[in-house]
Amino acid sequence: NPAEKVVKSGWRWRRHRWYHRHLVQLAATNSRAGKTDLVARDYLPEDRIIPIYNGVDFTRFDPDRVARSAFRAELGIAPDTPLVVSISRYVERKGQEFELEAAGRLTAERPELHFAFVGPCRERERPYKERLLARAGLFPGRDRIHFLGAREDVPAVLADADLLVRAALTEGLPNVAIEAMAMRVPVVATGICGTPEAVLDGETGRLVPPADDRAIAAAVAGLLDL
Repeated sequence: NPAEKVVKSGWRWRRHRWYHRHLVQLAATNSRAGKTDLVARDYLPEDRIIPIYNGVDFTRFDPDRVARSAFRAELGIAPDTPLVVSISRYVERKGQEFELEAAGRLTAERPELHFAFVGPCRERERPYKERLLARAGLFPGRDRIHFLGAREDVPAVLADADLLVRAALTEGLPNVAIEAMAMRVPVVATGICGTPEAVLDGETGRLVPPADDRAIAAAVAGLLDL
């Protein structure tokens, strides 16, 4: 995967390595994969890195406490309509273009399916989101592919979702995947970096290769059909 290649050159890498080597006594990462990466990049020796997994606020992400149907009502869809969500900042390394291609294929094959993209967009990423919107407009099921901005009610979004998709090209340990699982929502995610430490393939979701919209669509279809 080109997104994961490490290029050990350039003044910025040398400066960061010097900083870590000489000023950092102990570092924490949010996954074992993150620790392995820091050691491989020669930032720090293994004995100065401790993995500490991300946590979830179970007072917010509790499927037995969060009210349902509000997000679906906002989208204008029925309670029993299949709904797949992607929750992420709009940026290329998050892989939304591959999620969108999968959404285009799935909504064409499944006339009842809705797909919602949720997340903030910085001004510098606006052209990327505009490209996504333009591409979505070409799909037969374009009216069932929704683009929304940042939300404060992520637990309510997940409460109404049948499935979360997280197709990032590079990742630490995605909080939203853990939050989705806390809400008993299965996850389709790229099996990179620390994600396989949280999403267990075939148990709590499905892992797919990065930059593979066909694999995303197949995994989503398989879980929706269970």
